[in-house]
Amino acid sequence: AVACASAIQKGMDNFNRASTEPLRIRIGIHAGEPIQDSNDLFGTTVQIAARICGEADSESIFISAAVRQALMQSFTLSEVGLRTLKGIRDRVVLYQVQWR
Repeated sequence: AVACASAIQKGMDNFNRASTEPLRIRIGIHAGEPIQDSNDLFGTTVQIAARICGEADSESIFISAAVRQALMQSFTLSEVGLRTLKGIRDRVVLYQVQWR
């Protein structure tokens, strides 16, 4: 997921260099087991991922500590710190992926 997110941001960066109307996206990634119902995903895992995305800056990738621990590849990360996410009881440590 992190490699894909990096590729997406790089692709958007290339697109924006040639575009008169640049598009800027932010990506948040969390790991866990979602609840599936009627071809849709729900649950705390999905909520945390959405909240992490909301914390991310434009053109950035934020990941949770769970994703950091599960990384199979080497990525340059910087710790963003503890964040309080709406609707989530415990504070969450976030990391930013350096994709440039």
